[in-house]
Amino acid sequence: EKTTDSQSDVEQSFDDLKIKTLINLMRIDGSITDEEQEYIALLIEKAEIDDDVKLELIENINQSNKVKVDYSEIRESPEDAVGLIIDMVALAKRDNEFHISEKLYIKQVGKILNIAANDLEEAMSSI
Repeated sequence: EKTTDSQSDVEQSFDDLKIKTLINLMRIDGSITDEEQEYIALLIEKAEIDDDVKLELIENINQSNKVKVDYSEIRESPEDAVGLIIDMVALAKRDNEFHISEKLYIKQVGKILNIAANDLEEAMSSI
């Protein structure tokens, strides 16, 4: 099935945004585990994005500075916003330690995405 250019552009920018957010989350507790790196590498590999964007994302994994993310587009899509939060919680708990800095970052992103605080709490406790 063929998608329109604008639809695939939106999907590309969403995949890009999601991965950048997860890279920031992975770094936030000060330790990056192999599981976290593998998880993100797999997401990059499977993402519907151009190879040059994939390379840029892979480089971002190994840099120490925070990746800038623009959430304005995803804010328009509640379904994608909730999906992003669930992915963030899954990654945060991947190393079996849900660090306070990870929780705060997820709450911060949730707030930007206009997700209700009680929905955020539910997402963080359910996975």
